Amino acid sequence: MLGLEDSSTIRSDSSLVGPIVDSLMTRHDRSLLREMTLDEAGLEAEQNALKLAQNARYLYDAVIKVDKAFKKKSKAYINVVAANKTFEENSLALKQTAMEATK
Repeated sequence: MLGLEDSSTIRSDSSLVGPIVDSLMTRHDRSLLREMTLDEAGLEAEQNALKLAQNARYLYDAVIKVDKAFKKKSKAYINVVAANKTFEENSLALKQTAMEATK
């Protein structure tokens, strides 16, 4: 299970592992697996599990970076909108003051 900062989770169904692995294995993979000893197959599975864990960690880190960048850009956008509103209010006040001064 993968957890995100906003407490979202990504879950995997372990019952799907078999069909997914079967669909990803080529004939070449199956023939190699038949030729391996049980220890070799176990080592291969362990190495692949490590690679998968590394990829999952990389993706997790990427998701966190994207999430942080989105939050940072959202905050910047909100600040720009607030500054624009203040600018428009000040501009309107200046116009009104100028109109009153010319009367």
